[in-house]
Amino acid sequence: MLQRLNDPLPRAARSVLGLAILVAATNALSGWPQILAQIVGLGMLLSGLSGMCPLATGGACAAPIPRPAPEARDSAREDDLERMHAQAVDRDYDLRTCNPAHGPFYSAMARYKDLVDDPTALRDLADSLGPWVSGERGPLDLRDSYRQLAEMARWRATTLDQLDLTRRELVGGAHT
Repeated sequence: MLQRLNDPLPRAARSVLGLAILVAATNALSGWPQILAQIVGLGMLLSGLSGMCPLATGGACAAPIPRPAPEARDSAREDDLERMHAQAVDRDYDLRTCNPAHGPFYSAMARYKDLVDDPTALRDLADSLGPWVSGERGPLDLRDSYRQLAEMARWRATTLDQLDLTRRELVGGAHT
């Protein structure tokens, strides 16, 4: 929406106008005016196709580069969390073979794996990781790992709650 407010012409209109300028300049003009009009027309045509607007604003500047919508960024992060979740569930957390300094982290990962279908327990796990996330406990090099684990546990709990709500709506809707 913000991108549309900043663009003087929508992409399709820039493309059509650019093509019209190109055709008119080629047929009606000659010399330098023809070349300049063709450059403007080609620029508008290409800017309409690419989403940039270098010439439609008088050549002063390009239109702002559109930023991904917040929901797009959230879905990318959710994809990351889903990937990490799949890795965490498929992994064997053997405390006998891990670095002793990383034992508490492996233990927390094993707890996550055990609690993977209990949203309340996952939230409790995420809350219990607070001292490790803040750096009060455990090695500082694992702070980010603890933060990701806590985020993943909260995400999984929210996902389970949403699935449960959807299932209840479907079951409730089938009986009415």
